[in-house]
Amino acid sequence: MIPFFCLFSLLACQAATPPPAATFAPEASMTPVADTVLVQLDIQASRGAPTSVRVLADGQWQERSETALSLGDDLRVKATAQPASWRTMATVDTAALDRLRTALQAPDLANLQPLYQPEDPVSDPTTLVWTLNPDGHPRTVVVKGVPFVKVPALDQLHVLLNALRAPPAPSSTWRVGDVERIAHCDANAVPVLRPILQALFDPNLASKPDTTGSGTSSGTSTGTGEVVLDIRYRNGGIETTRCRLVEDGLFTCTRDGVEVPDRKLTGAGVAGVRAAIRDSGFADSSGDLCP
Repeated sequence: MIPFFCLFSLLACQAATPPPAATFAPEASMTPVADTVLVQLDIQASRGAPTSVRVLADGQWQERSETALSLGDDLRVKATAQPASWRTMATVDTAALDRLRTALQAPDLANLQPLYQPEDPVSDPTTLVWTLNPDGHPRTVVVKGVPFVKVPALDQLHVLLNALRAPPAPSSTWRVGDVERIAHCDANAVPVLRPILQALFDPNLASKPDTTGSGTSSGTSTGTGEVVLDIRYRNGGIETTRCRLVEDGLFTCTRDGVEVPDRKLTGAGVAGVRAAIRDSGFADSSGDLCP
């Protein structure tokens, strides 16, 4: 499958030749388009599940995919399977939304043919179904044979869509007692947080807990005692993961509303985390830990 961000950047493309309009029966978009959608792109590779992205009139940048990106136990991003449903990944500001509306009304897009396809069969083609709706009258443009077929006006629109969905800086909130600090960057790169993470994930001072029958509703820790450390991770301003270490050593992470035990620290492990918090200067650091 050709990566989404590469679909229009490959050099091995040829000019598209639209067929006579009279021979074309418009294809339906892979997913229904609501009245509030400004633009939607459905991507179907010759192999693999379809993926869709869209921007709503209120600025929501949404994605529909069977693959989810989440924070793993080692604080690295991992890909997992998920039900295909629309998820808001970012919010487009007013100025950017105005630029998108202007682009959608450009003559180059208004004059597009309903179908573009290669003259000859191609290997492993991808089909793009664009739905353009700047004025409440949605219309569909189908591009078959990507990346061998190229439509410049849609290439430019694709670049704009990617820019609107520029990956947000990772964000996390760290709380110890009444002290709260924010990191608007990768926590692993923050000097104050690095020793805390090292102590928290020291393999010599922790073990995997028994998770048989585990899983509780969000907000209810399965451990006991005082909360030693509370971490909330956000993506584009939306909380994705919350992890907590409690006094008895249980470290849990909540994803999709379910809190699951991640590891069990020994007494020495909990003491090590407390010492790292104290010695790192966490309490004396500034509110935002990133430069």
